[in-house]
Amino acid sequence: IGRIFYHMVLTLVGVCLSLHSTSAQQLGPFTIPTLANGGALGFSNNFFSALVDPRSRRLSFSAQAPPIGADGGSTSSLSSFIGRFNNPLAGFLPGQTNVVPIQTPSLSSLTPSNSPGVSEFTNILRTFGNGIPSGVNRIQGAANTFQNLATDATRRFLTPPSVRSSSTSSSNPSVRQLPGVSEFTNALRSFGNAIPDGINRFQSASNTFQRITSNATEAFLNPSGARSSSSSSVIPSNRLLPGVPQFTNILRSFGNASNTFQAIASNATERFLNPFGVRSSSSTSSHLPGVSEFTNILQSFGYGIPAGIGRIRNAANSFQRLASNASQPGFNPAAVLSQFATLVPNTGQRAIIPLPNVNFTSNAEVSVTAGNAAGDSEGNEVDTSSRLAIAPRVDVPVNRNDPHYYPGRQVMVHLFEWTFDAIAEECEQILGPAGYGGVQVSPINEYVIAPNRPWWERYQPISYIINSRSGSEHQFATMVRRCQLAGVRVYVDVVVNHMAAPGADVPLFGTAGSPSNPGDREYPAVPYNQSHFHPDCTIRNYQNATEVRDCALNGLPDLNQTEPYVQDRIVEFMNRLIELGVAGFRMDASKHMWPEDLDAIYKRLQFLNESFEFSKEARPFIYQEVIDLGSEPVTASQYTDLGHVTEFKYSLFVGLIFRGSLKVSALEALTRSNATQVGLTPSDAALVFVDNHDNQRGHGAGGDSILTFKDGQTYTQAIAFTLATDYGTVRLMSSYNFTDTDQGPPSDDRANILPPGINADGSCQNGWVCEHRWPVVRRMVRFRNFVAPAPLTDVQYSGGTFAFCRGAIGFALFNAGQEASDGIWKACLPPGEYCDIISGERDGTMCTGTRVLVDGDGRVSLTVPRSSSVVLDLLNRVS
Repeated sequence: IGRIFYHMVLTLVGVCLSLHSTSAQQLGPFTIPTLANGGALGFSNNFFSALVDPRSRRLSFSAQAPPIGADGGSTSSLSSFIGRFNNPLAGFLPGQTNVVPIQTPSLSSLTPSNSPGVSEFTNILRTFGNGIPSGVNRIQGAANTFQNLATDATRRFLTPPSVRSSSTSSSNPSVRQLPGVSEFTNALRSFGNAIPDGINRFQSASNTFQRITSNATEAFLNPSGARSSSSSSVIPSNRLLPGVPQFTNILRSFGNASNTFQAIASNATERFLNPFGVRSSSSTSSHLPGVSEFTNILQSFGYGIPAGIGRIRNAANSFQRLASNASQPGFNPAAVLSQFATLVPNTGQRAIIPLPNVNFTSNAEVSVTAGNAAGDSEGNEVDTSSRLAIAPRVDVPVNRNDPHYYPGRQVMVHLFEWTFDAIAEECEQILGPAGYGGVQVSPINEYVIAPNRPWWERYQPISYIINSRSGSEHQFATMVRRCQLAGVRVYVDVVVNHMAAPGADVPLFGTAGSPSNPGDREYPAVPYNQSHFHPDCTIRNYQNATEVRDCALNGLPDLNQTEPYVQDRIVEFMNRLIELGVAGFRMDASKHMWPEDLDAIYKRLQFLNESFEFSKEARPFIYQEVIDLGSEPVTASQYTDLGHVTEFKYSLFVGLIFRGSLKVSALEALTRSNATQVGLTPSDAALVFVDNHDNQRGHGAGGDSILTFKDGQTYTQAIAFTLATDYGTVRLMSSYNFTDTDQGPPSDDRANILPPGINADGSCQNGWVCEHRWPVVRRMVRFRNFVAPAPLTDVQYSGGTFAFCRGAIGFALFNAGQEASDGIWKACLPPGEYCDIISGERDGTMCTGTRVLVDGDGRVSLTVPRSSSVVLDLLNRVS
């Protein structure tokens, strides 16, 4: 069923591009995909609803229990509900590998002998599985296994004769005779394989659990052992049902870092192992093989699971109550469902909670070698060492050109000098809802505190401690998670070419309080010393590539990235950021580092953290600052094999054209198919922008040709063109007002950065410009997202105007000339009336700006004023 539905979804999503309706169609219980809803497909009735959303790569569910009956005992209705809740579509999510086939458990009549409450717990596991990203639908298989083992365990334990006749025939029964142990072990293994980011280490934990329960079997099933009193009860309480308290505590440990499991292991050692002389009475849980390691894994697991799954603690408490009910003659299914109605997470929503200071390390492996309880078979101490595998597998194809946006998102913005708390709020309130795919943050590691706090102090590192004017490591980690929950990826500006320059006083202190002596090349918080830098020299001749890469840029002490020790420190820093959930890096001053040194560093970076919904074995997105205007031996093409490069020539060309220094026909060169003909970087390796934090201040390249927020409508036109075309990966600039090119961000009298705030019209306060919030920019971001799959065709230019189509779903026209232009242009759109998204947008059947008619031949007749634009798309068609 799942396979058939999957192919049906793909077919309908493909067909949806031919539909012109701008609202979702509801036919009976089905939602039909349209352009307006991005191809979403849904089903809904009184009991169950589901939605497939290709744009957000989400499959969301909700279920409402049907009436159980007047006496709360309608078995068929309850079974029907459980069957409906089973999810045959979980394999739809991309990026999953080796998914265990989903099997629907066979449900027999719900009597006490079949352990009421097991099915409900199965549903909790299923919901838990659906809520965790990338592959955890394998928990479905674990749920089915648990369903079968629990039913079997109930029959055997609640029917004392069968238990006593089969389980006590041997004075030393095997672990197979403890109902559910082997099955639960397999469930744990299945669970471990499915959970992202290295938690297949549960394999080792399940083996340890197997050994613990093997010894526990003797105590539970031997009437003369520690539990002799348990056999006197016909219907044992949940405390005597083997594994219930232990399993409950394991579930609790998922939510609160497994402190209870340590106590369980200690108790197991004393109560279960001592009666048989396995240990001396002084033994503690720390001697039980694998306990400490398993505890640490669960603690890491607790930090690594996405927000909201802490509710599993409540599920554990309810499971304890369910198990108690299961051991009694009477059981009320309606009451159980009522309990769980408040516990099942809503998998269609993203909970927003602060993230702890994450200390989980991707690609780490815990090695546990276990023999008997005290050591191996020869009595040696157990090896509980840990090791960190820094480098990812070398056999995985390298792709550092994917920004890893969520589906349907295409644009990033640089929130220059913003605080982490403000960025998190912006992700939730503006960037996510507006469809932005990513946010670049200014350097986050410790840097020098310079007089008057200029912006450039961030580019003079003191150490790699995450502590800056923007906030602490904890605030950064929380921001990354909140942005991810809003659908926005985070990219960090990384400065590893150099360290802070000498100042007037020694020591120079950084934003984390670390001292340094740049004159003597001493940075003890890293630590770096003189041996980690290139010999002293200053770049004077940019025609000498060796000098550019081995000498100091503007007096900044130049690190020697060829040194293995220096590479180690850089890799450690960048891997730490990957652990915290970033999607990639802007590599500052890459032009001044050797490509082979950068390659060596990049190859040692970990795969992206899967607990942040990255696909398995995804490489970080890399874009490198290489200023190449075509006249120097160091070129952008020398770095494109390593990732993207920042294409400064684009800023230069687009500024010259819209300022009128070049003919408007030159805009054709700034498209995907023509860019390389004028010396631009190929589109799939180019990071493009109208301006950035350097060249808007006259630094870098471009000079007076660069357009910025100070150029008003001309700047807006250049942004609109950049977002309307198909060239490169687009990054927008979000600025603050400045009159001095050294001026730092808006701040109070104690140098604390002020928040941007928000005015009634959505604009920023406190001196922040916030170009990304401008209504026309936000509308053009939506346009870029919408037309991204469509080719750029039908280029038309005449005089000062330039126009083109984006397939049959978008059209853009720009007048960069000095006079108004009358003309007829091919728009490639279906006939009808459209709202121009430069001057306004669609509001129902009305336009807040210009209303444009597309005739039966797909053409438009317009008068376009100078320095203005018209952009149309199917989303803004009104008739």
